[in-house]
Amino acid sequence: MASASRASLPSARLSGRCARLLTFLCGAGIALGLADLLVLGGVRFASPAVGTIVLPLATALIAAGLAAVRLIASTGDRRLWILLFAGLGATLIGGIVSAISGNHVDHAGLADVFWLAAYPPWYAALIVISRHYLGGAHRSFWLDGLLIGLASATYVAALFLGDLAGLSQGTLIVNVAYPAADLALLGILFGTLLMIGRPSPQGVVLAVGLLFTLASDTQRTVHLAEGHTTMSPAMAVSWSLGLLFLATASWARPAPGRVLPVGGWWELTSPACIASLAVGILVADHWANLPTAAIVLAAASFACALARLVWTLREVRSLALHRREALTDDLTGLPNRRALFRELEVLTAAGESSARRFALLQLDLDGFKELNDTLGHHAGDDLLIAVSRRLEAVVPGTLARLGGDEFAAIVPDGHDARAVAAAVGEALHAPLAIEGVGVAVNASVGIAHFPQDAPDSRELARRADVAMYDAKRLGTVVAGYTAEHDEHSLDRLALAADLRSAFDRDELWLAFQPQVDIATGRISGAEALIRWKHPTRGEIPPGVLLPIAERTGLMPQLTLWVLERAVDQAAQWRRNGLDIRVGVNVSAIVLVDATLPDRIAETLAVHALTPDNLCVEVTEDAVMRDTSRAIAILERIKASGVEISVDDFGTGQSSLEQLKNVPADELKLDRSFVLGMVDDPQDAAIVGSVVGLGRALGLRVVAEGVETPQAWQRLADLGCDVAQGFGLARPMPAAQFERWAREPSDRARLLVPQLHTSRSAWRPRPRSRVAS
Repeated sequence: MASASRASLPSARLSGRCARLLTFLCGAGIALGLADLLVLGGVRFASPAVGTIVLPLATALIAAGLAAVRLIASTGDRRLWILLFAGLGATLIGGIVSAISGNHVDHAGLADVFWLAAYPPWYAALIVISRHYLGGAHRSFWLDGLLIGLASATYVAALFLGDLAGLSQGTLIVNVAYPAADLALLGILFGTLLMIGRPSPQGVVLAVGLLFTLASDTQRTVHLAEGHTTMSPAMAVSWSLGLLFLATASWARPAPGRVLPVGGWWELTSPACIASLAVGILVADHWANLPTAAIVLAAASFACALARLVWTLREVRSLALHRREALTDDLTGLPNRRALFRELEVLTAAGESSARRFALLQLDLDGFKELNDTLGHHAGDDLLIAVSRRLEAVVPGTLARLGGDEFAAIVPDGHDARAVAAAVGEALHAPLAIEGVGVAVNASVGIAHFPQDAPDSRELARRADVAMYDAKRLGTVVAGYTAEHDEHSLDRLALAADLRSAFDRDELWLAFQPQVDIATGRISGAEALIRWKHPTRGEIPPGVLLPIAERTGLMPQLTLWVLERAVDQAAQWRRNGLDIRVGVNVSAIVLVDATLPDRIAETLAVHALTPDNLCVEVTEDAVMRDTSRAIAILERIKASGVEISVDDFGTGQSSLEQLKNVPADELKLDRSFVLGMVDDPQDAAIVGSVVGLGRALGLRVVAEGVETPQAWQRLADLGCDVAQGFGLARPMPAAQFERWAREPSDRARLLVPQLHTSRSAWRPRPRSRVAS
């Protein structure tokens, strides 16, 4: 820290010195500027040299100092301040040389070399400013400065060269170059400010400074045309004030601004006007016999304007091509998402008061990922192209590909959206020939109507998406939007935002539901269940919490939070004499994380808990999402001594062939079968089959949803190992669970009279392997 403080001292001292110097220069600049204005207003000093030499040079020196302080104090990109300082420094040197030589303006000299040398860095500085706002989109912008400069030189030559005929060629060129260069800088500045779209203090101060320099140089030319040979006080003061404003601009606030797109009318205005003016000069020469230099400059201006027009037309044509490509899907040639939303925004511009009526269909192909993985991405692309051709044949409005295997269609008023969706299903029903294989494609279509279902384009698309997932969930081809099924409502979105901060605010907590050995009545374990106590909404149900965590990407964080808290609680119970196994649910997205086994081992080690006190619970569907990867990770967890439980068994899509490869210790029967087993023979048969399967595979079977003595007895008769359900106890906080385990409730004792807490070591049954 000390070294860091010492390192910061030089920069702090430098900043303090810059601030003091800046204050002095600003005060001196204001004083000199007022003195210059007094001279401009007609106040005379004792010596004419004060107005034509002393004050201009002092002002130029202050201006250069302001730019130098800005350069020293700046951080980051310093190109702009280097260029500004270079130009002001050159003008200061030119002023000194001019003062020494007597301020003569009737011949070109060394002072003019320095003054003209200031324009290239100023020109480059304005290009840096324009590129800062306009980027590379307007690469031809620098050409406008040249174009305006040529046009300015043309008119200066046309107006004054005839009156300056007695001067040397170098003096003529210099006196034409000054106002032409000033106008070129003003043209670049005004063009940049126009494209930014709003004035800024920095832009205004720069413009005032350039206007003062233009006034000074114009006065110089007029002064020469009237036969004067020395600099007048008005010329000197205008020049001085111009420099002072240019230096002050470096400390003014820049524009936040906006950038107008390429191809606007303003890009054609400059070259068109200048070309017209150049033609005017050429025509006027027929009657006025203008100087040859003016004619040559007019011809050059006209040629440059034509080049600028050609360049602009090429940019516009290229832009049109890029825009068309940006609105088209590369693979299918259909409009893309950007094009669709552009049309939707036009159609929904009037909101709910609109007289327009249309429907938005959102379509997703079912099973596309499996086909893509089986036949390869090239076959998947061919399928998408073939699907798009069939959809084009039946969709009456705009059809767009949103990305992946998702499409959308705008069905105009006068067409039945459900009939169009049904036609889409029929069009895709016939198999498609992909690489010699007949591929059947099914689709899920969601429908949302404007303005009945949504008042704007974004909400309409979101609700069509909700309807599409409703169709997937219900297993139907078509589903319309219904508010009751909108799991993505604003209320849920607000909860999603709140969940991110719930971890830090200690709003999450664990509930534990006991598990009891049916044969002995021993309390053998507990399942850890996440709960969320929202500060304003109260308890958020798990059925709401978990989908939100999945959609927001917080499920890994939530799962690891539960693991950490559950292991910590099990270790505390063990120290208090309550030795039970805790089950933790692991989501599908976490199950395929290769670091999961190491995280579990690390958590157990930190809390000094043995692996046999933890059980990882996974669902069938979670394993089946990436079977080989999930099984490999589960094998590593099992090898560490942690038990594996297959949760909600019977509700997933796994086959027995896949199940036998899962390194499981336990099957958990879903509560939907257990609740109906007393009255429904089919549920009873399923429970009996699962219990028999568990015994055959050497697995422990846990029945969820046990609520009545009859269900308990049937499970006991079938040989089920463990029971869990509201008949024993609802999920409860950790402290309450510990009290319940030591003194079970009367309701639990009615179900299991011999209920007690002592636990013998678990000895998993030998697992028999079924021959494949």
